[in-house]
Amino acid sequence: MMMTARCSDVYGRERTLAKAAFGVVLEATHNVTEEHVAIKRLCCTTASRLARAHREAQALLRLQHDHIVRLLDVFVEADGTDDADGARDADAISGDNGDGSKDGAEDSTHSAQGMARRGSSRAAMTARAPQQPAPAPGVQVSLVMERMEHSLASVLSQFYERGEAVPSAHVQYWAHQLFTALDYLHASHIVHRDLKPHNILVNSSTTCTLKICDFGLACVADSESAPLFREDAGTRWYQAPEGLLIPNCRMPSLDLWAAGCILAEILECRPLFPGRHQLDQLRLVVRGVGLPSSPLPWLPQETVAMCEREFGGRRGRSGGGLDALLPHTRRDARDVVERLLRFDPSLRASARDILGHPYFFDLPRPEPSMPASIAPQDLEVDDPSLMEHNLRAIAGWLAQQHSTQEPDTISSACS
Repeated sequence: MMMTARCSDVYGRERTLAKAAFGVVLEATHNVTEEHVAIKRLCCTTASRLARAHREAQALLRLQHDHIVRLLDVFVEADGTDDADGARDADAISGDNGDGSKDGAEDSTHSAQGMARRGSSRAAMTARAPQQPAPAPGVQVSLVMERMEHSLASVLSQFYERGEAVPSAHVQYWAHQLFTALDYLHASHIVHRDLKPHNILVNSSTTCTLKICDFGLACVADSESAPLFREDAGTRWYQAPEGLLIPNCRMPSLDLWAAGCILAEILECRPLFPGRHQLDQLRLVVRGVGLPSSPLPWLPQETVAMCEREFGGRRGRSGGGLDALLPHTRRDARDVVERLLRFDPSLRASARDILGHPYFFDLPRPEPSMPASIAPQDLEVDDPSLMEHNLRAIAGWLAQQHSTQEPDTISSACS
């Protein structure tokens, strides 16, 4: 396999677009073709950070769809930042994500899972504690992707600041593309697990192109092998009830709930369930959509007991109703949201069902795309050295794609 170059050898004129807890997103230009790209540069100083980079690269490499951001290059280089400086930098740039979440750990006192554990023995709590990530060799991973103009979050904030509603044609077209991408993802048995406006990219109002990005928490749906470095699904305001109540939930229904919250936010120009912490989030959800009349079989028994204590009086009620939460939304769009925001995940409409809804009558129903073939072991690896090996293999394979050499298959490169 050919040697890979450094990122700076291929891309220059970098400009910071955004900062996150573990790295930065940059705009850059290819030194030869002048193509504008986005570079997600991750400082992988722990195994869990390396796992996120590995998961995202593996997923994006295999997911080929018009409404999923394209991976162009990968670079793996020595990280010049020592752990102490990296920790200080992460503290300085982490914090509120603008959607009620923190990049740090959730306060277990306020979490629904923490409430469920009250009264449990110390031994039982210790047994369920997530494994602490082991230190990994410090590497810097640069994921080079196609450049989109804006995040959906930044576009929505501009409408909010002007006091304007998003044009209905924009809403409809964005939603159509979002559910087309989810239909492909779920047909490929992939769950994104962190859908939110910050992880959806859009281009100018003339094209209204939408693409999903940030697959660092993605997983194979309902796979039995839990990742060694556990990370709970999603960002609080967009988390489904099962994501709030079940550790390491891997159900496609997570994405459908999040998509319903995002659509409602676009329609009403405000977040639908802006919980202050996980238990408050669950309270807002129950108040809005109600609680099923009978216990849900997928909930752990201790969680069922917690729900009875907190919300038993609301069992069987329909909640305050989405009519009250969506006062400015037309009936057909509200019906789409209602089909997605159902407490019981088994009652939620699929992405393919939503694409056939009358709300999208004016838009052509997309033909199903050929699903990607992704196995759990492609995304979940418990050995940091193997993660780094796979990332370097992907980097070399992508470099071959840009050269005149005949490329190997990626499956053989990452085996």
